[in-house]
Amino acid sequence: MKINLHRRTAFFLAIGAALLLALLMILSRGGIEHTAEAMPSRSVDVIVAQSIPFRVHVTGYGNVKPALTLNGMAEVSGKISYLHPNLKDGELIPAGTVVVRIEAKDYSVNLNQAEADLAASGYALTQLESEDASLRRSLQLAEDNLAVGESEYSRIRDVYEKQLIAKSALDAEQQKVIQLRQQQEELQGKVNALASRRNTLIAQFDRAEQAVKNRKTILERTEISLPFDARIGSVAVEKNEFVTIGAKLFEAIDLNGVEITARLPMYSMGKLVSHV
Repeated sequence: MKINLHRRTAFFLAIGAALLLALLMILSRGGIEHTAEAMPSRSVDVIVAQSIPFRVHVTGYGNVKPALTLNGMAEVSGKISYLHPNLKDGELIPAGTVVVRIEAKDYSVNLNQAEADLAASGYALTQLESEDASLRRSLQLAEDNLAVGESEYSRIRDVYEKQLIAKSALDAEQQKVIQLRQQQEELQGKVNALASRRNTLIAQFDRAEQAVKNRKTILERTEISLPFDARIGSVAVEKNEFVTIGAKLFEAIDLNGVEITARLPMYSMGKLVSHV
């Protein structure tokens, strides 16, 4: 029993010594040192994404036709005096090119006559204005003379009433007043008549001016030019041929656009509608 007791005592002493030694070792060590380490940098490539329109692709079948077709028609009658050398089926002609001319001699004569009538109407109006100004000056003078004559007649009548002059002197002065009043009324009538003549001449001038505009428009219609870049279709006239108003001359197809009438399968409609 004594042996076992000694062994137990030695065992616990050994454990205590070991714990003490361990505690001393822990206390004698310093605190844990922490070392900060940065993550290594890495280079990267950056791509900026751009928005682009998405195009839906479907397949359909149909007909293609020009968006605009010009059927050149004659707006005046006459003989074809000029055709553009390229006014032929399939040829290309740029916008603004004169392609057809119709003989314009008679239309030029008519325009010259209308311009002459306009000039004559303008001259007549100018003469009338000059005459009117002269008559108005004469009328003003006649009215002034009449005012003076009436004043003098009133004075003579006062003298006559005082029996200082003979009645023949009063009658003579009255005759002067009557003559002056007749002159004034005659001039006033002429001025009034000029107003009526002026209205007539103005109407004539307006008609002549409109006639000139109409003749110019008709003369311009003797030349036909293309309003757009075109491919020539059929040509219905030849040089020196006589045409009447409304006659077809040529066909021109606009190159700037076409119309497409296409038939699409039903399953393709969903693609189109979803991206409208």
